[in-house]
Amino acid sequence: MKKNIFYSLLFFIPFIMDRLTKYIVLRYALYGYEVNKFLSIDLVINRGISWGMMHSQKTYIFIFVTALIICMVALFGMYTWNCLREQECSGGEFLVFSGALSNIIDRFLYGGVLDFISLSYSSWSFPFFNIADISIVVGIGLMIFYSFKRDSV
Repeated sequence: MKKNIFYSLLFFIPFIMDRLTKYIVLRYALYGYEVNKFLSIDLVINRGISWGMMHSQKTYIFIFVTALIICMVALFGMYTWNCLREQECSGGEFLVFSGALSNIIDRFLYGGVLDFISLSYSSWSFPFFNIADISIVVGIGLMIFYSFKRDSV
């Protein structure tokens, strides 16, 4: 029972944080906000996948990419359900699923994923991202760590 509560928190906390931060950015920082010389808040709508790959203004490409993402997330959801049933979850699965679902919601609400965190230094800049993306990356890291840990036992 404690694990189910833990997994629920791993799903809902990043999901709510992502939805809330996107709402705040849409409401208050639509035109950008510089936090410091390394971090700024600038809203971009990513109609592609990671780092803007496959970004296109063409509707049929956006629909294709979105359908592909939905299929992949559905398959990952089944994988997560299996892990939960077999008590093999690392917890990372719920972080990944949470972030992926929040980004899918953006695709339907805004016609693309709202990315707003910008990291840069001098002429270098990292691709824009959001809290859901952080959740996905941390979740994948936990899954990899857990698989190495499980294999070494």
